[in-house]
Amino acid sequence: MARIKQLLSDSLIYSLSSVISRFISFLLLPLYTSILTPEDYGVLNVVNTTVALLIVLAVLSLDSAQGVFFFDSEDPKVRKSVFASWFWCQLCMGVLLFSVLFFLAVPLSQLFFKTTIHAPKFRLASVILLTNILPGLIWNWFKAQRKVWATTIFTLIYSLLSISLSVWFIAVMKWGITGFFLAQIISSGFTSIVSLCYLWNWIGPIHFDKVLLKKMLTFSLPLIPAVLAFWGINSAGGYFVQFFSGEKEVGLFQTGVTIASIMSLVIGAFTQAWGPFAMSIKKQAGAYDFYARIFLIYILVTGLLAVMICVFSPEILSVFTTKTYYPSHYVAGILAFNSLFLGLNYVGALGLNFSKNMKPFAMGVILGSLANMVMYYVGTRFFGKEGTAFATLICNIGVSVFIFRAAQKLHPIPYNFKKGMLIILVCGITAAIGKFIVIADFWESIFIKSLLVLGLVIFLVIMNLQAIKNIFSKTGLVRYWRSK
Repeated sequence: MARIKQLLSDSLIYSLSSVISRFISFLLLPLYTSILTPEDYGVLNVVNTTVALLIVLAVLSLDSAQGVFFFDSEDPKVRKSVFASWFWCQLCMGVLLFSVLFFLAVPLSQLFFKTTIHAPKFRLASVILLTNILPGLIWNWFKAQRKVWATTIFTLIYSLLSISLSVWFIAVMKWGITGFFLAQIISSGFTSIVSLCYLWNWIGPIHFDKVLLKKMLTFSLPLIPAVLAFWGINSAGGYFVQFFSGEKEVGLFQTGVTIASIMSLVIGAFTQAWGPFAMSIKKQAGAYDFYARIFLIYILVTGLLAVMICVFSPEILSVFTTKTYYPSHYVAGILAFNSLFLGLNYVGALGLNFSKNMKPFAMGVILGSLANMVMYYVGTRFFGKEGTAFATLICNIGVSVFIFRAAQKLHPIPYNFKKGMLIILVCGITAAIGKFIVIADFWESIFIKSLLVLGLVIFLVIMNLQAIKNIFSKTGLVRYWRSK
């Protein structure tokens, strides 16, 4: 139980850094939407999405390789070589991709926006490919060293610096999208200098090991298709909206994505805490019944949160944005349920972890991404940004089903799928009903919708009362906490 407590403590601290970043991103929404037009916001999304894709390529999944090879040896020299080899490889890839994006800025601007006016933004954003390397490296270094609070403090400093500069450049200096990218470059550049001071004894050229790098790449390169596929499912939608509808609709789509990211504040904490905790109690009596209950509790909590975001998204947008962004509320509701299934994949992958076979996970994501490209095309062409959001949701539902089926064949866990599906169905129906409630008065609308959500809460609690009572009993956590 002491180990469980330590695992939970570390995992929650790690998740805190992710929660802080996403929460600050949400807090920036009023700033962006009050100053930037939906067209500006759309351009920002397309450029950011492109940079994010290139960052994935630059890393080459060496962050995953580091997590394996670092702990394979107790020799400090080998451990330093792991980080040094990763750094110099990503630096070379970063310089290469920076050059590609910088020199192809004009054709990319022409491709996405039918004009060359946004080429300077691509060039400016390309610098992030270089300034982002060391902050990412030191974050993994802190985790490898089990410096849990250092990880959180580092992320918090970076986030506060980024948000402060964004406010200054966008709200005070009125530099628009350019100000956003400058804020990112300066904040990541500053943290790169700090990181270099910490890591130089680890990443100096003397520690570079060509043989070790080859082994790490042999491990990491097969992971890249799955990583790219995951990016395709959850990030490529903006490209299709841009192609069929233009940057204004992309801006509205991204606003919906930001509202739906409220889900990440809960799901992000759960997914980071769940893996180590679930593995640590695998051999305890009643562990599998506990997993089954967590499956239902997860659906219960996230389903309720998704309903609240879906139902109250018009009111959230009216508080945090201007009228031009109000049409984003349908996208926000759809993608809130999409987040539910994204987190559910981590629960489904537990059986794959037990069987030490993650190939079905990668296969599910890759097949889902390929199918999603078709659904993106059809959905966006005929139904606009809402069709893009639905395509993402349908694809992730399919990926979840694929992962759970594969995991249950390899390592069965007694999940109550019928009850889980019923909870999701009830939540979906409630969300749909909430969308039909359109009341001009803000507070009256809040009141009526709150009654609807309250009715759902009562129904779900009654439906899952026994599971809620028993969630801790099988692992002895209640007795442990009482003893403390």
